[in-house]
Amino acid sequence: MSKEKERSLQMLASALELEEKGRAFYEKAALECHNELGKEIFSLLKDYEISHAESIKKIYQSLEGGAAWSEEWISVQPVDDLPIVFKRLAEKHASHIKPASDLEALETGLELEESSIRFYDKHMIEASEPLEKKFIEQMLMEEREHFRILADMKFFYSDPEGWLMEKEHLQLDGA
Repeated sequence: MSKEKERSLQMLASALELEEKGRAFYEKAALECHNELGKEIFSLLKDYEISHAESIKKIYQSLEGGAAWSEEWISVQPVDDLPIVFKRLAEKHASHIKPASDLEALETGLELEESSIRFYDKHMIEASEPLEKKFIEQMLMEEREHFRILADMKFFYSDPEGWLMEKEHLQLDGA
């Protein structure tokens, strides 16, 4: 087996561990969250981590079996547009948010996503196969989107009125 393929397999094994850790965290956070918005977002992020793990497993098995990088993993990518989903859910649940106890979960989620971003950034530098780079770019885009959603959720929990004003581009009369 080539050094490049061994490096790719090691990267994928580590990526799978990160995704499994994220899945376990978001599953627990969804169960323990004190409001419906958090439950729905954490559950959605859990589903994304499961989808990522499925993609990684497909690639790993293919490479381990002797095949080259392929685009087969694209077929298991989630289709939801997270920012739109979050905005819709936040507006729906804006009147009954109890954020204080859920902020710690958001901080942990932000740290997990930041860790994943650093991991994929590091491996992007090492990647040599065009399809491997495409895979890592996709993972980076999704992990950054997860980070933005959690940061947005933290802002929403901390200041729902400010969040609505910023996201809905509301202006105060006379301002």
